[in-house]
Amino acid sequence: MVLELGGEVCNEFCEKITHLVCGRIVRNEKLLCSIAKGLIIVNEDYVVDSHAQSKWLEVDNYEWGSNHSLTKHGLSSQRFVSFALACRRWRLKIEKNSNQRAFHNWKALFYCGRHRFTDLKRIIDFGGGEAYLRQIDDVCSLQGFTVALVEKSRFWNSKEVVELIKNNIQCFGIDYLATYLTLEEACEVEKHFHKDYVIELNRISRC
Repeated sequence: MVLELGGEVCNEFCEKITHLVCGRIVRNEKLLCSIAKGLIIVNEDYVVDSHAQSKWLEVDNYEWGSNHSLTKHGLSSQRFVSFALACRRWRLKIEKNSNQRAFHNWKALFYCGRHRFTDLKRIIDFGGGEAYLRQIDDVCSLQGFTVALVEKSRFWNSKEVVELIKNNIQCFGIDYLATYLTLEEACEVEKHFHKDYVIELNRISRC
């Protein structure tokens, strides 16, 4: 159907993609990359109905996050609703300034395994940010980093947290990468701080 309408279907997620078609909201790498890049994210009815009309229709009623789409599909949980709303919110925001994608000005330091990092780095990259894995051979200084995302790492300890605080680097659990895309207010950030980071902040404030 897409080809008959003059479009192109991409098997690999790449920079030239303009739309993501998904039958339902699933928190996976493709969805997060698409939100972070500001792509138009539509449900599959968009392709079917456009094919029936022999032309690409306006996306308004098909875009995830639109009032029509939310009403029609009745998402089962608030978390799915949050991701659906994020699709449209980030698309409109990035449309105003394509140089400022979701992770613009992020220089993220990951504390996790290499395989996990590879997947998450793609999301940061598509969102216009930078991502590095905390390793002794490629991160010599913590200066310049804006955020740390933590899962599990031999480098993660109380001494490391103190150094991150000294460098004004906020620390979060690794799931914050996805959660950040759903936040509507900047004031919501603090409640997502990593527990070890909060402990050290409180300890330092008492000294």
